[in-house]
Amino acid sequence: MMNIEELEQYIQNNLFSHYKKFKLTGIFFENDEQYNKDGVYISSCNDKYNIIYVERGKEKKHITTKEENVVLWYVLDSLVFDIAVEFAVKNSEKGRDFRRKYFKKELEIFAEFGKDFEQKKKEEICKILEKNPYNDTMN
Repeated sequence: MMNIEELEQYIQNNLFSHYKKFKLTGIFFENDEQYNKDGVYISSCNDKYNIIYVERGKEKKHITTKEENVVLWYVLDSLVFDIAVEFAVKNSEKGRDFRRKYFKKELEIFAEFGKDFEQKKKEEICKILEKNPYNDTMN
């Protein structure tokens, strides 16, 4: 089990060795439970890692794990959003669902982190599309 500083270094090393464009804005590695800003708080205590999503000063989601790769997944998932949105906006096609480009970029980035990450993201996207299929008649 890594301490919080080691975990932060592990996450940064993995992120930046695979994809140089990340900015760790909104990701906080702290063992303090003072949530002064909205974002994702990562802490290490009692032989587990906590991943806490904070919005409007309130805890919205709390995940616990003992695995560093799970922490990496959630940090990556949080950071990819802005990159994928920017890509989708710049490459949008009239009449085509915005999510086609968005999901394409997400998969491209997750694939950089290995087959397991890519497959997990594919499964997540498939679940989304089962409930909400592409709508290519959108303007």
